[in-house]
Amino acid sequence: MRRFDFPVSFDVRDRRCVVIGGDAEATDKAGRLLRAGARVQVVAEEVTQELAALAGAGAIGWAARSWTPRDLVGAFAVIVAPDERASADDVAARRDQLGYLLCVIDGPEPSDFASPALLRAGDLTITLSTGGRAPALVSRLRRDLETVLATPRMAEFLEALARRREAAPPGARSRVGKESIEGFRVDATITYPAWFERAAKAPAAAAKTARAKRPAKTTEGADGAPATKRPRRADRPAR
Repeated sequence: MRRFDFPVSFDVRDRRCVVIGGDAEATDKAGRLLRAGARVQVVAEEVTQELAALAGAGAIGWAARSWTPRDLVGAFAVIVAPDERASADDVAARRDQLGYLLCVIDGPEPSDFASPALLRAGDLTITLSTGGRAPALVSRLRRDLETVLATPRMAEFLEALARRREAAPPGARSRVGKESIEGFRVDATITYPAWFERAAKAPAAAAKTARAKRPAKTTEGADGAPATKRPRRADRPAR
């Protein structure tokens, strides 16, 4: 059974959430928690300039040291960043006692939940996840989709859709919504990396080589010895 197959969204408003680590992933997760209304506490000896600026402005808390069990008390969720991956098992060992949810970035096994990549385009929110199996692919998909969806034109379209739906009578809003998106579609092409394309072609090439090495078909002659099967000749006209 795959992990993280039941997607949910947490309400973290005014809840204490702890981020252990100060790398780029910690910065991303702390920023997302902050935008969602959480009370964010970062624990790390070193952090990115962005986290330091947020702490300097009082937007988040920052304990510039190694984490201790006391940092986890009262947390709704704890996120362990890649630069603190070695701490994951110790943090996981305390979760049942202290009652927090755990997410270890790039380490799905001890985690209670995964933090998917998030794409926002106005009121449109899309989450992308591979259940922790290929986070690099998720990051690339988010960047590519942002170039298509996170545009002023899309924001205008969403606003127009909302106005049309709100202007319709309550009983007709579903029908109006469906009619309003008729003709809308996203056209996309996918280019896979060369190593993957080579691997995909390898079985077909091997099968072709095996067919070429097969011996020619033979039939037994009158004395039982194999005789090469001659090609059929065209029928001759009667004389």
